[in-house]
Amino acid sequence: MIIEVYFSGGFIPPESVIINAINNAQKTIDMSIYSFWGSPTADNIKNALINAKNRNVRIRVIAENRTSNPNSQSYPYILSLINNNIPVLFDSLSSIGYGCPNNNGYLNHQKFIIVDSQIVLVGSFNLTYNALNIDANDLLKINDRNLAIRFIKQFEMMWGSNGNIPNLSNCKFQNYKYDLMEHTFYYNNQILDSIKVFFSPKDGTYDVISNLIHNSQNSIYLAMNKFTLCDYRDSLFPKKNYTFILVDNGTWNDKPVLNIRGQNITSDAYCQNKPWNPPGNILKDNIPNNGILHYKFAIFDKYIVLTGSMNWTYRGANNNDEVIVTIYSKFLANAYFQEFNKRWIQAGGSSNKNENIAFQEVEVFNVDGRLIGKNISIKKLRKGVYVLKSKNGNYKIIINYP
Repeated sequence: MIIEVYFSGGFIPPESVIINAINNAQKTIDMSIYSFWGSPTADNIKNALINAKNRNVRIRVIAENRTSNPNSQSYPYILSLINNNIPVLFDSLSSIGYGCPNNNGYLNHQKFIIVDSQIVLVGSFNLTYNALNIDANDLLKINDRNLAIRFIKQFEMMWGSNGNIPNLSNCKFQNYKYDLMEHTFYYNNQILDSIKVFFSPKDGTYDVISNLIHNSQNSIYLAMNKFTLCDYRDSLFPKKNYTFILVDNGTWNDKPVLNIRGQNITSDAYCQNKPWNPPGNILKDNIPNNGILHYKFAIFDKYIVLTGSMNWTYRGANNNDEVIVTIYSKFLANAYFQEFNKRWIQAGGSSNKNENIAFQEVEVFNVDGRLIGKNISIKKLRKGVYVLKSKNGNYKIIINYP
């Protein structure tokens, strides 16, 4: 088991991680795409996929139907895959590729890649230049066969078969899907306790997030692109004294965010006016180069990381095809906190210095394999890539810091 975490603007660009994973594929690549455009990033990924196809790697692609529209920026890249004999299944009927009739008209918003039934890439990233180079996104690369197989089962439920070509009579999206009832993977070591994975809309993602908020005891750090679900505003209210929320500028005036800011809204059937008094700890992003805060992550009690494709919206929880992953590891949680703290300071907030921990229970190596030590504060690490190993060496977390 190896977990690698990468953030936009880090020491190693997420784009290179994705391209290297494709270039190193030996047998299979399965991927779910929401958006795919922007030179040179999309060109590089497209070429890597075509090269993999030409060396006989089996590639299957699921894409959001909007990318099949000739007016979409993604269209030329998707069409190029199809013209190079890479099968693409859209989540609804389409004039190119394969279109699945079994859907409810919502979005395939999932972003994941599975390589060789062994490696899963998952996070908030789209396959665009802005997403991987300017906007604030996270990318997890998880090397674990059991987790990869779980993602493949979900992929093939949508694909409608385990074959090279989708089965259009059996493909399933949105509420046509069902819960496979396989969510938790246990590791139980000093690096990592467990990983849980859930897919909207059938796996209860709404309740998963509600329960994480309800069960939190001492800290919540939330970095969210879209926050329009007032239920989560209400769940956060009892935790307001230790909750810090960073949102994208585009959701700054949405109803739950306005209430958290202490402002009144016009009540409707979906959201009642419940302003926080005093206002919550909330800031809007200040990403350089007019970037977007595209994260969908939260950190609970400096121990649990929630991330994936799902915004905190009604459609994200109840209609779209989405994926969320929860990872129970104080070391990974600390890496995410350092990223949150960096973006919080960018937005004008004060640093939460008391949240820093030392890696006292594991060995810390640099990327070349040199032992750095066993009692190291992350604040003392220079910019680079570091490997945290469990005592038996079987479990690793690779942190791209800062």
